[in-house]
Amino acid sequence: MSLYGFGEQIAWKEGVEFERLWDQTRFIGEMLVNEYVVQNHLTNINEFKKVINNMQQYGIIQIDSQNKIKVRIRSNFYQLL
Repeated sequence: MSLYGFGEQIAWKEGVEFERLWDQTRFIGEMLVNEYVVQNHLTNINEFKKVINNMQQYGIIQIDSQNKIKVRIRSNFYQLL
């Protein structure tokens, strides 16, 4: 969810550095934990790294040659709609 907060241009094309994404994730998490019941609130950077690795393995995100994280663009995504 935090990655989408950067907007389409950055999230899909330019990418976000890990530390910046971690900061955004913590910020949004702190806001939501006070407003909603959040079962899996990420407060540990090592747990966040595991989430990023899992998302990469499932093809949800990609990490480019500059170590920037991007939403993975799938050529057949729009065919599924």
